[in-house]
Formats: sequence, structure tokens, C-alpha cells
Amino acid sequence: MEYSPLYPQDISLIEAAADVIRRNYVEGRPTAGAALRGASGWIYTGVNIESCADGPCAEPIALGAGIYHQRSRQWGNFCRTASLRKLQMLVVFAPDILVILELVGQRVKTAARVLHPTACRGFAEG
Repeated sequence: MEYSPLYPQDISLIEAAADVIRRNYVEGRPTAGAALRGASGWIYTGVNIESCADGPCAEPIALGAGIYHQRSRQWGNFCRTASLRKLQMLVVFAPDILVILELVGQRVKTAARVLHPTACRGFAEG
């Protein structure tokens, strides 16, 4: 897999995702945060919503905020502070978005489509 090193603007995404968790953390409840940079340079964050079922995750909330505010689907980088369970959704809506992750103790970034190359197959063929 291709991985790229992080730059200062990538660190700001990690900090934004961590901040949204700090501001919304409830003891004993799972909290996940996500942050993405739009093509405009603005950072959009999301936090998961808990419910008795499986509520919305942080990724689609951050993507929705970005689409709403910048009225565009052009993205820079993305960071999620927990596992990338919803990676398929990212690949469908933003396959070239660079995902920041920790790999063997080192933070790196790579395109979502590289991490989940078969996610779009059903949409392209159907």
C-alpha cells in the first residue's frame, strides 16, 4: 500500500477530531469523532450520535456538514479517531480522500480507495 507522511495541516485534523470528542464525551458511552478538510481549507467535524439502535457515525455527519457548508463534494484529507468501520461510505462518496490512520505506531495517510478497493464495485456495476 502507498502511504504518505503527515504534514502540519494533517495534525490539525487529528486535533479537530480529538476536540470534538473532548467536547462531547459522556462517561461510559462510546464517542467517536471525525474531521475532514474541504477543498476550501475549512475543517468540518462530526461526532457519533448514540441511540438504542446503532446511531449515525461520525464520518457521515462530518461529510454532511462539509457538503452543507461548502456546497461542494471536493475534499482534502480525513481523520477519524477510532476504527474506520464506515470506510465503505467514504470510498463511495470520496474515494480519493486521504485517510489519516495509525499503522504500527506511526501516523500515515493514504487514499480511502486504497484501504477498501472493492467498496465501489457494486455501485459501478449496478
